[in-house]
Amino acid sequence: MSLLAALKARAELKAIMDAPDQPATFNPMKPQRIEAFGSPDLTRVLNLPRRPAPTPAELDALVAKWNQRLGRKNNKCQCVAHWGYCISSLKPLQAWALEEASVAGGLLAALPVGSGKAGIGLLAASAIPGVKTAILFVPPNLKHQMVRRDYDQWWAHFKVPNLHGGNFLVPGLPTLHIISYSELSNAKATDLLRQIRPDLIVLDEAHSISRRDASRTKRILRYWGAGENPDCKVVAMSGTLTSKSLKDYSHIAAQALKQNSPLPLHWPTVEEWAAVLDSSPNPRPPGALQIFGANVREGFNRRLQSTLGYVWSAEQSAPNALYLDERKPKCPPEVLAALKDVRDSWTRPDGEELVEAIEVARVLRQIAAGFYFRWVFPHKEPVPVIERWFEVRKAFNKELRDRLKTGREHMDSPLLLRQAAHRWFEGYTHEGQKYPPGCRTGPLPTWPSQHYQTWLEVKDTVRPETRAVWISDYLVKDAAKWAHETKRGGILWFENPELGYAVAKAANLPYFGGGEEASQTILSEKGDRCIVASIAAHGTGKNLQHAFSKNLVMQTPSSGKTIEQLLGRTHRQGQPEDEVWATFYTHTPEMYGALEGAKQDAQYVRTTMGTEQKILVGTWVR
Repeated sequence: MSLLAALKARAELKAIMDAPDQPATFNPMKPQRIEAFGSPDLTRVLNLPRRPAPTPAELDALVAKWNQRLGRKNNKCQCVAHWGYCISSLKPLQAWALEEASVAGGLLAALPVGSGKAGIGLLAASAIPGVKTAILFVPPNLKHQMVRRDYDQWWAHFKVPNLHGGNFLVPGLPTLHIISYSELSNAKATDLLRQIRPDLIVLDEAHSISRRDASRTKRILRYWGAGENPDCKVVAMSGTLTSKSLKDYSHIAAQALKQNSPLPLHWPTVEEWAAVLDSSPNPRPPGALQIFGANVREGFNRRLQSTLGYVWSAEQSAPNALYLDERKPKCPPEVLAALKDVRDSWTRPDGEELVEAIEVARVLRQIAAGFYFRWVFPHKEPVPVIERWFEVRKAFNKELRDRLKTGREHMDSPLLLRQAAHRWFEGYTHEGQKYPPGCRTGPLPTWPSQHYQTWLEVKDTVRPETRAVWISDYLVKDAAKWAHETKRGGILWFENPELGYAVAKAANLPYFGGGEEASQTILSEKGDRCIVASIAAHGTGKNLQHAFSKNLVMQTPSSGKTIEQLLGRTHRQGQPEDEVWATFYTHTPEMYGALEGAKQDAQYVRTTMGTEQKILVGTWVR
């Protein structure tokens, strides 16, 4: 069965669903109706048509088809002079994605970094029938690259939509707005989508809306789900759609593929599936999901990959070798002592009580780099007021930590505990019924905290700020040594600006933090020196492969998603070097544990989504 024939299965779905029940034996090449099992969502997913992935020959045919449909001749292009290379043909993955988007009316794409998501995003509006107005959402640090470079590169040889506010207008082509996610999050942008009224929304780096409670996510969901724009199409792409949970992208899949999503559409069912499939050392028994097979994650992956509108790649996009290694400088005694104190007492070196394990892990990672943050009081409040504030805060935080050990439902986070304490002292109203202070029998939990009221009295009496306190500069010196030995083509990645500033100063290297200017100037680097760069600002989306091939990750992220994106800045198509190197600091249990946690995330993604992960395929040099 050819790909093009298989794609027609979508049109047959309604007829199949209306037909009499079929035997529950699967032919993966033919849509079938399956007896209800577990939930309506599961039944719907099992009954979705299946199509095979395209063969190499079919991919070649799709490349030819879409090159002809969207390409345009330009014998006088200045691409090589401007950018060093010319985009005159689609990649196979790009052609496949455009084909599926045009037939399915939407796209969910799990594509490795460097596979050409920018081209898909720019051409989707021209490929999908009926689109007149489209929005391409990009991370804020990528907007300049997309508008000033990527758009011009693709415009030189392809029928990209007319850029809103651009200098050229081609009749008959749709209009494209390129907007950053931060612009969508702005308080003034609450009705941005309603003003533009796009009939296509393209989500580049779609993991940017993984948080359902973020304002940007709510605004997109509201535009699509309010019933006013049911026909708005969605193209969602990311190399890291998820790192740990179905919850990261189930709502994105629902937008992109609608009723044809291979994930549950209803939140309670999403949570049930997540408990079985998510990255966890103790997943729930599969229950009804055992219908996916003995290995539930792999079975779900097969169902996902056979869904019309889902495009993925099991191969890395860069042909260059990737080498990974660890660096273990010797910790000085003062750092070892500080690490032990935090582990043993959950107390920061300045005496601050830490409430949650995540706070402890963060402080330990900072101390492993040689510093920690402490409170400072620049507004010069009276010393007794500061001392009282610190005393009460410490006592309340210790009380929170002790209470969290019980793990009671609806009281298993500091925020929920504060809310429960507030209800105890102030009373509350639930579903129109008023419950007095001190109520123990209402529908919501309450907590008679010993220190909550006192903390309310003092918490606003001072306005503290945080400042880095250095225990040792041993890691700064070691990173500067690495830069000196590397000399050129290396990026020193940091999480905390304090570490980045210190290393940049010690090694006399340029510092690239956040902001539009840094996002622009880092792209102009020639690779004739090492640089110090922020993971948050430049670890996603940036094309840095032409200048850099070596990486020192000074603060190892515990997220597999973050590491996959970071490695993709240099290990991607267009890298001129034969080898790309990435070195991780793993000299403390916390640093090593962060790396192992990232590997666990990567294994989950590989198993459930079928996309290969750099941290797993790279060669580890021990």
